[in-house]
Amino acid sequence: MIDEAKFVEDSFRRNFNLDDCIAIYGLGKNTKVIVENCPEYNIVALMDRNRTGESEWGLPILSVDEVNERAVNKIVIIATAANVPVIFRRIAKSCENYGISVYNIEGTKQEIKKEYKVDDFYISCTEQKAKEKIDECDVVSFDIFDTLLVRKTLYPTDVFEIVGKRCGSIIPVSVSDFYKLRIECERKLYSEKQPTIYDIYNEIQRNIDIDDEVKKKLIECEVEIEKEVLFARESILDLWNYALSKNKKICCTSDMYLTEKIIRELLTAAGYTGMEHVFVSCEIGKSKSSGLFKAVKKTYLGKKILHIGDNADADIRCAYEQGIDETFRISSIYKMIDDSRLSELLAFESMIEERCELGKLFSKIFNDPFLFSETYGRCVVKDNYSIGYYFIEPMLAAFIEWILSECQKEQIEMLLLGARDGFIIEKLLDVRADYTENVIPYSYFYASRYTCTLAGVSSEDDVKYAFSMAFEGSAKEMLMGRFALNEEELLSEIQGETKNQFLERHIPIILRNAQNYRERYREYAENIIGRHKKIGFFDFVSSGTCQLWLENIFPESKWIGYYFIKTLDKYKDKLDIRSYFKPKYVYEKQSKLYKNYIFMENIMTSYEATLKGFSSDGLPVFEDDKREKCYLKAVQEIHRGIVDAYTERMREKQGIPSIDLADEILNILNGNYSVMRADFFEGNKLEDEFCKRTFDLKSVIE
Repeated sequence: MIDEAKFVEDSFRRNFNLDDCIAIYGLGKNTKVIVENCPEYNIVALMDRNRTGESEWGLPILSVDEVNERAVNKIVIIATAANVPVIFRRIAKSCENYGISVYNIEGTKQEIKKEYKVDDFYISCTEQKAKEKIDECDVVSFDIFDTLLVRKTLYPTDVFEIVGKRCGSIIPVSVSDFYKLRIECERKLYSEKQPTIYDIYNEIQRNIDIDDEVKKKLIECEVEIEKEVLFARESILDLWNYALSKNKKICCTSDMYLTEKIIRELLTAAGYTGMEHVFVSCEIGKSKSSGLFKAVKKTYLGKKILHIGDNADADIRCAYEQGIDETFRISSIYKMIDDSRLSELLAFESMIEERCELGKLFSKIFNDPFLFSETYGRCVVKDNYSIGYYFIEPMLAAFIEWILSECQKEQIEMLLLGARDGFIIEKLLDVRADYTENVIPYSYFYASRYTCTLAGVSSEDDVKYAFSMAFEGSAKEMLMGRFALNEEELLSEIQGETKNQFLERHIPIILRNAQNYRERYREYAENIIGRHKKIGFFDFVSSGTCQLWLENIFPESKWIGYYFIKTLDKYKDKLDIRSYFKPKYVYEKQSKLYKNYIFMENIMTSYEATLKGFSSDGLPVFEDDKREKCYLKAVQEIHRGIVDAYTERMREKQGIPSIDLADEILNILNGNYSVMRADFFEGNKLEDEFCKRTFDLKSVIE
């Protein structure tokens, strides 16, 4: 694999021109590589919000105003993929005003989000207009499927595949063959008449060897699954109840093979009551296109009828042609998906598990047919609970299956869930244990970069490496904040010495203290690790800092790391780490999770403060918690959503989404796809105490 410095230099040369007037944002080691190795480029300045007015590598560190005065036309942000959008938002407005383009190291131009346009149909499709039409009529006819009711599956035919899976032991064909046969028999009969579900299963019985009892069980299973997956569109239920409150007569009109009796049960279960008639094609013998609306018209002679439905042909054109006075068209969830910014997720429709995952998601986030009149193609994230339930839980569910499988392959004796990232993982493993056997023993384990560094450094090289890790503060602040030195332990500065020389004079003190911290850490961990020789260690996104030091503290055990994402770091190449997402350099194009990981780290947390260390008897000691109460309350709401969704997944034996689909679902929280109304992002700050950095929470969601 090409090393990081070479990757950065090659990317810079490939994506930028010699005649560009460039300022580089960022003062890390890779900026130094560019400045020193690319002298032929017209790099006139560096940028960093904390060091404006200083200089580095012979270049001034300037503000946006100042680089504009130097005629800079391109700013190149050299930072991790997760931090590029954070930095860009910081300078975006000024750069736009000055006409300065901003890029990442891969040459991708950073853009301010533009307004998204949707079909004018959505702008005119409002609940108020529907109510006005209801006010003017005597009878309201509602289409049923996709209008009153929606499914938690992506497509209606997904129900047939679920029937095949549940009844696999009593049918003489494969699930795939049953699925195809169910579709083909329905299609064949519809070419001849308006069939009932009983007609369809009679046709199936003529094609495969099943007796009447099996046929009955298959019909019952299909109806039961429909009851499980169908639920109301809340805004349409509101219109239904509005019509009842205005003393309008209500009926339902549907092209469907389910009988009136079954449909009434489905509607009642979803909250629809007070209807007079259900006009269903399989019982009347006519479809909407061949005369079903005439039956409605005949029943309500002399009454002004409004029909509400989602199909432009069947519900609008056919209704008018058969004498219905007025119509109101809403959008089906399928049309909303196609017209939304999330249509790209349909690339994941090949497997039933993925379709069920998408159906569950879309049936909720696009439940409201009037949504796009306000959001222009985006969904709404209405509260903190929804963040966890719909957008984060799929990723965690997929990860849990992966980590358990990997641990089983490696015959891991104990899986340690590192604090605080492992808190919610432990909760989900506890839920999983209620429904299936967890194959690996696991335990929440106190481990922070701070405490692991204090106890884990065991050589001069270790300490020097710890010095080199990012820290936004002075040398003294690092010694006190990262290595817990007190004022009395700090040595006097010597005139003319460099920052590194000053730090390195403290190495003997740091190593002496580390021995004491190490003994206390072992006291804490003894009852958890015990005699286990093969340890799995969970961390969220990391280069392996905690694991590096833990291996020094507990050298008698074999450690294997299991991370969502491992960022590459040469000093930690020796570590055995398995990454859910493929490891990449921090400057490469990353997964959606990586781009949002700073936000996710503040979900993957506990309600305890940062671990400070351990007492002499091995008990954890915590820092004062600087997090706001409103932030912790929001995290608890998100966690409740995650746990509820995962409990439902386990209870109902739902499938597990693929890594790629879960990644895309998480990315819906990106403001380009959703309107954020949850208050988790409002006014909360993220503090990285180890690196002494603070982020605005709202700025880290792209």
